[in-house]
Amino acid sequence: MIEILHRETGAVLLRIPAGTLEGAALAGASLRYGRLAGLNLAGADLTHADLACSDLRGTSLANARMAGADLSGCDLTDADCRSANLVSAKVLGANLTAARFDDADATRATFRLSYASGVAPRFANTKMPNAHFGQVKLPGANWEGADLREANLSQADFRGAGMRGASLAAAVLGATRLDGADLRDADLTFAFLRSVGLVGTLVGGALFGATTFAVTPDLAAVLGVPSCVGPVHADEATVAMVRQTTPELLAVLRLV
Repeated sequence: MIEILHRETGAVLLRIPAGTLEGAALAGASLRYGRLAGLNLAGADLTHADLACSDLRGTSLANARMAGADLSGCDLTDADCRSANLVSAKVLGANLTAARFDDADATRATFRLSYASGVAPRFANTKMPNAHFGQVKLPGANWEGADLREANLSQADFRGAGMRGASLAAAVLGATRLDGADLRDADLTFAFLRSVGLVGTLVGGALFGATTFAVTPDLAAVLGVPSCVGPVHADEATVAMVRQTTPELLAVLRLV
């Protein structure tokens, strides 16, 4: 028999007549404020479960099914969420320090206001189209090969992030901090960038086409040469800064 306790009061939230939680059937379970740190929930079915404000430090959630689950306010420090199903999950204001989401499916999930301190989380090769990462603070996170098509990345702090080969096609980036990030070979076609920090951002081989830069003079401070597969739209102030600072970039960008 396994008992899951309330992290603050110690009250029993759920009793499971089993010797392990690996692969457990917990769909729709109410585990809010659960004391789940260090447990093995790999492969568990947590579809639409309420895990809000739970302690998930060091918890194994690899291959877990968490579509529609609520993980808002959770402490996911060092949690293993690799290959998990997080489709339409809510992960608002969660601590993602050193968490691993590699190869997970977080389509339409919302991570708004989540953060990391110390070791950054990993999202390598994660599927996240239409996900919401607004106002997150995840500098240095690894997003290599991630699918962020049509994602909302506004006001996110991605300084120094590794986003090589990621797809940001049609993503929305308003006041996003990408200073020092690695966007080499990334796809930014149809992306909309407004007031984005790009100082020292690596863009060698990145795909630009139907990309819009609005009030983004830092475009003149990127490093490397992108590949343009279509026209790039920019306001007059942004074009003027590029012309003044890095005129060679104008020969590459098909600014209109």
